[in-house]
Amino acid sequence: MRIPKKFGERTPYFKKPQKEKRKYILAYEGQATEVQYFQGLIDNRASIGIDPIIDLLPVLRSIPQESHSHPKKILKLLEEHIENYDTVKVLIDKMIDYFIENQLTDQADMPSMKSLAYEMECFLKENFNLSLEDKIEDVHTVISELTGFLLKKPALTALIEKIADYIEEQQILYSEDQDYICLIIDRDKGSMKPDQYMQVIEKCKEKKIRLFVTNPSFEFWLLLHSDKVFDYDPDELLENKKIGRKRFLEKAVSEVFNGYKKGNIQPERFLPYIRKAIANEKNFCQDLYGLKDRLGSNIGTLLEEFIDPKDA
Repeated sequence: MRIPKKFGERTPYFKKPQKEKRKYILAYEGQATEVQYFQGLIDNRASIGIDPIIDLLPVLRSIPQESHSHPKKILKLLEEHIENYDTVKVLIDKMIDYFIENQLTDQADMPSMKSLAYEMECFLKENFNLSLEDKIEDVHTVISELTGFLLKKPALTALIEKIADYIEEQQILYSEDQDYICLIIDRDKGSMKPDQYMQVIEKCKEKKIRLFVTNPSFEFWLLLHSDKVFDYDPDELLENKKIGRKRFLEKAVSEVFNGYKKGNIQPERFLPYIRKAIANEKNFCQDLYGLKDRLGSNIGTLLEEFIDPKDA
């Protein structure tokens, strides 16, 4: 999961002062639509009317585990990151994310991400006797030595000098009393059985993670940005059959918004209608337990918390 470069608060390792803001720490099941949509919110927060005392922070997902998109696996990764954000593993993940974000992986002489992660792991073990689960006490020294090691790789040289700033900007300080961790998933009956869905709900309760679900998929939340959502048969929306290469909801969003691609949803097309989506959602199921079987979403209940209704 890519992380925006401006990532909010800094850890105690860094000198700049902390700001007291409520943070919504966002983790997504999907690798495409949800990431683009919420990044659109972040990039346009002023025009949308997001309260300035709120920080929206997408959380890192380990690149080597990028394909593990089942909600239970994402929940496990989220727990690991929040509880261990100063470990060797998370530091390596942040560096890998940096290379992905700056498109270094497209270069011909760039090693594979798994190979590079393994090399960094070996370097830190050999030079600092640090294993993946170990917490890093002297972050500055470790980053300096690790970037020096990476500078020897030609494909990394161009951007490597900025990596310390990048990593610094992406540290998360989490206050259980003030901040919220939010997991955003699709119900998707095809990949998550009813008992697994209930396990995810209970695990989130146990870990004080707030769960936001769309049934059957995030495209239904996108369709809620138009009143034309009411023109479709609810049963067909919920069934979301595959029609050719796309599913029913993808085709519906494409019809209503004049085209739709998962890899490039163009969030600016939806953002002007966020309040409409919030209102339309209330006509469908918003209850987490009900969303196990019923058409609906509770994402609007999340957005209501930080979008100022006076800006409507």
